[in-house]
Amino acid sequence: MFSQFGWAGKILRVDLTSRRITEEDTSKYAGRFLGGPGIAYKILWDEVPKEVQPFDPESRLIFCTGVLTGTPSPSSGRVEIVGKSPHTYPIPVHTRSGIGGGWGVELKQAGYDTIVVQGKASNPVYIRVKDREAEIIDADPLWGLDTYETQHEIKNTLGMQYKILTIGPAGENLVRYAIVLSDTGHAAGQGGFGAVMGSKNLKAIAVRGTRGVGVARPRELLELADYVKTLVTSLGATPKSVLWADKGVDPHDTKRIPYRYRSTAPGNPGAMDFIRKYWVKEVACSSCPVADFSFCNVPELGTGEVHCIQWYYCWLQGRADLVFWEAKVLHDKLGINNYDFMYMIPWLLKLREKGIISDESTGIPISAFPGRDFIVTLLNKVAYRLGFGDTLAEGAIRAAEKLGVKDTLLKEEARAGAGYGGHGMSAHYDPRDWVHTALLWVTDSRDPYCDKHTYIALAHWSYLSLEEQKTVAEYAYGSRDAIAPMGEPAYNSAEANAVLFDQDRSAVKNALGLCDWVFPLILSPLEERNYLGDTAAESKLLSTVTGVDITEAELTNIGKRIWNLHRALLVREGRRREDEDLPEYFFTEPTKWGSPPIDREKWEGLKDEYYRLRGWDVSTGVPTRAKLEELGLKDIADELERLGVL
Repeated sequence: MFSQFGWAGKILRVDLTSRRITEEDTSKYAGRFLGGPGIAYKILWDEVPKEVQPFDPESRLIFCTGVLTGTPSPSSGRVEIVGKSPHTYPIPVHTRSGIGGGWGVELKQAGYDTIVVQGKASNPVYIRVKDREAEIIDADPLWGLDTYETQHEIKNTLGMQYKILTIGPAGENLVRYAIVLSDTGHAAGQGGFGAVMGSKNLKAIAVRGTRGVGVARPRELLELADYVKTLVTSLGATPKSVLWADKGVDPHDTKRIPYRYRSTAPGNPGAMDFIRKYWVKEVACSSCPVADFSFCNVPELGTGEVHCIQWYYCWLQGRADLVFWEAKVLHDKLGINNYDFMYMIPWLLKLREKGIISDESTGIPISAFPGRDFIVTLLNKVAYRLGFGDTLAEGAIRAAEKLGVKDTLLKEEARAGAGYGGHGMSAHYDPRDWVHTALLWVTDSRDPYCDKHTYIALAHWSYLSLEEQKTVAEYAYGSRDAIAPMGEPAYNSAEANAVLFDQDRSAVKNALGLCDWVFPLILSPLEERNYLGDTAAESKLLSTVTGVDITEAELTNIGKRIWNLHRALLVREGRRREDEDLPEYFFTEPTKWGSPPIDREKWEGLKDEYYRLRGWDVSTGVPTRAKLEELGLKDIADELERLGVL
């Protein structure tokens, strides 16, 4: 499907080596892959062979909006950055990293669905885009500035209306987990794409658009958007959990439940006190009904947006004071992914305790943890790759290998709960709690919970009774057996099938530019609906915006096509079934809160079932020709066969 509505219609291509700027029609890709990572994966497939590495000039860095980005569709302000990742482990493979805010809307209104960057500039540059015009501008004066300073300087030059994606010193110095930042808190965190920008001498992309985005049935869209908002709560969870009545708040009135409470309650009172003291307002991404950022003003240290504040709170072990805020702001300014530090810092503390490293050997006052000297020294050494910071800039798992203490890292994680889950990245949720999480982890190319919160929202965040959860599971996943209590996996076909749903629908929402904290709507806060959402909401929104009617089943099938293209890329890069496993401690150690280890034999049986349901070869994990052709991917099957893979 393709239409004059929804899509901007053009892809901007920028070759930094030749300084050549061109355009091509989005319709070349959109008919099969809609937008977002769907288009990006096809560009990678066509143009980036296996041997190309993340920092090679011929790698592509792709900034892609969704079909609904720039429209009033709820939560449609997302952008995905896609490319070969220096962050992934043990080898670089392609992955994606999402970012919210308003940059994507600005790009869409400037007349472009996607920007594809290749090559390497001979000196630092940034890209300016405005209303179907683009240019490459020298950025020597900006190189070395932090992310806040860079945005300030560009806005002073171009105008305050510009939205800017930029990197900090960490990206310039190729820190493997360097972020791309917009405003004061919106970040593409995992994936290391800040380092890829740095490798291309690309400091920033500034966009400004005034063209608007066409909508086929605008009145119907506004009515549909209002309907969707009645079904939305943060992470798809029901507010039944937090009992806001004692605060005088209607538990169904999600607009009146400030995120500063939601993100910290009930277990982080120190962080709650901090936010209450310095909170200014709630900040939402474009068209978002949730408002999941708190904008804070700390007079001593400046202002910024903070999302999921509990992560900072956790890795500073409960400290919620000015050091806590300085760490958050310094991460953003330097362009470092804070999430990696959730398991890096406890690991450093353990290494010091064991005498493997010291303050003297690292040049970092680890003994001062969690004080200011420790945080500021650590972050600066990592961002500028100074001394021991150069080792840590490779990421915890690679640093552990270099130090010869990889086993120490993983054994300590076994005792501390999930920290390292694979792919070189920190884990959100522990695979031992829900085997669904384990399957998501091993079959993706990154921490899967950037865009697959659906199951965890039902099983963990909803606070529904198990019977109520099963009612929702039957509606969304097709079986009451798809949901299991924490730490009690059934290892059954229904659980495996739920993973397919989450992956396929994740591909859909990324292609549409929608947020994982809202879609798919499997849940609602409405008891009269038995807490059921509306899983057809995305297809309704897409039909209304484009004027091309599409059913939920048809849209899900496009999600399957995108996910199988993603899989084909991984296979071409070397991924096979034997690579899809978890660190051994997940099979030998219980969690500190009581979930048992994963049963190895049942786990392998569950993987068999997942591959079978996918239509992939069970022994290798490679998609079959029959499945690829069924999904309209004959050209992909032909290439895999030519490579001797299929």
